[in-house]
Amino acid sequence: MTEQLKDFWFGFITYGPFTSPGSYWVFIDAAVTTVFLFFILRFFNTIKGWRYIGSLTLVVVILIISSLFNLDALRLVLQILLIAHVIGLPVLFRSDWSQLLSPKETEIQKPLLGKAPIVIISLILGLILTIFSSGVNTKTAEFPQEIPIQLANLADGVSGDVGSQNTVKVIIRAPKDVWASLSADQFSASIDTAKRDQGTFDLPVLVSSKLSSVEILRTNPSKIIVSLQPVIKKTVTVGVKVTGKPANNLIADVSTSTPEKVEITGAKSVVNDINSVTAVIDVEGESTSPITKKVTLSALDSAGQTIPGIKISPTEVEVKVPLITSGSQKAVGISPDFSGTPAIGYWVSSISINPPVVLVTGSREIINDTTFLKTASINVNGLSANKTLKVNLVVPNGITLVDSTNSSVSVTVIISNIQSTKQITPQIEYSGLSSNLKVTSINPTSVAAVVRAQSSILNSLKESDVKLKLNLSSYQSAGTYTVNIISSDFVLIEGVSLTSFLPSAISVTLNNK
Repeated sequence: MTEQLKDFWFGFITYGPFTSPGSYWVFIDAAVTTVFLFFILRFFNTIKGWRYIGSLTLVVVILIISSLFNLDALRLVLQILLIAHVIGLPVLFRSDWSQLLSPKETEIQKPLLGKAPIVIISLILGLILTIFSSGVNTKTAEFPQEIPIQLANLADGVSGDVGSQNTVKVIIRAPKDVWASLSADQFSASIDTAKRDQGTFDLPVLVSSKLSSVEILRTNPSKIIVSLQPVIKKTVTVGVKVTGKPANNLIADVSTSTPEKVEITGAKSVVNDINSVTAVIDVEGESTSPITKKVTLSALDSAGQTIPGIKISPTEVEVKVPLITSGSQKAVGISPDFSGTPAIGYWVSSISINPPVVLVTGSREIINDTTFLKTASINVNGLSANKTLKVNLVVPNGITLVDSTNSSVSVTVIISNIQSTKQITPQIEYSGLSSNLKVTSINPTSVAAVVRAQSSILNSLKESDVKLKLNLSSYQSAGTYTVNIISSDFVLIEGVSLTSFLPSAISVTLNNK
């Protein structure tokens, strides 16, 4: 009962009872039920009738409660009472039955309620009964799995891209016994691109279910931006990636593929950024040289994930991996490969790589010439804050990682504001001045200081934000003195540093008060 009430609340209160065309039958059901209830309540519209309805309702409610809590004796008594109510109906209301069958012979009792209250009560009860009965055996909720989106009716020579929003979530209504067996492959989500050529379009997502008992109420999102681009072809090289560790202290030497180049087909914006495809071959436990296998090609991004929407021809190549006796191991550094530029006013101030070095092995000739490994391209375009990401290492042919299970490193990119300098005239203040002396003049009358800070700070920097405090505690009598200025005499606000200042000394004239 508790779960039924939860489903009732979640389904009809959160999403509404009329969120799909099928729900209009619920409205018709409620209307017909209301009409029947009106005639029933009008028949019982006397003091005696309302007492009978109240008594019958009380018996039914307590009977349901006794069934839920397994109160068998109470349930038996209530069942007898319910039967007595039904059997006693024509006896208790014999005069009303007579009026119904022979209205001329018997005078009907005076109604307790008017027609308007009866209509309102019938309407409320009709809606409650209809909605509750619809929600008892069904569940309305968001399906927990995401549905992959397919593009339908693409024109010849056109490829579609939905970006990162390649799945959709749905709110459905289905029988409770069906919910437990539902899976994502029982739904299909598509975007109809018919009669559309190249361009960017905001198109609706159409979701359907293979089960007739499942009703789609809502999709999230309901529309997705689709980019339709021309399909182009491009010839790219095949790169071989060797994984696993051969047996008997062997390592993989320079690997080759046949053919060395293949043709890729896909959306123009995607294909233009691909320069190679990858053949991944596993040599774990192999001891016979050379290893020759048919390997399926993949177009991979910098994170090692497959780039969707790319067709490769041929789909397979023959990879040949010679095995040689392992040479010496060598620790080499990591060289990050950056692309793009940070946001305006920012720059890459430093980077941190973990681990900073990796162990590699290979033939002595190749090992001796290897001092570092590059990473896959790290895009810093538009960055204005620090970012940490995991990046794959680019392992050249003939080089093998000693720890082949860890072929990536963590790179932290530190982004800082570009700093500028500004000349400013600080306010001069005095400390340690004797109480019977006063400063009457200084020469020169001001000091020029050059400070450094981020552009955003310098733009709002005022002269009052920089102060020069001269210590005059050493001068206890009137006269003219030369006071040396040092960097620590300057008081700066946070984020501002002192670059230089002129002059380095100032003449101060003191007189008695």
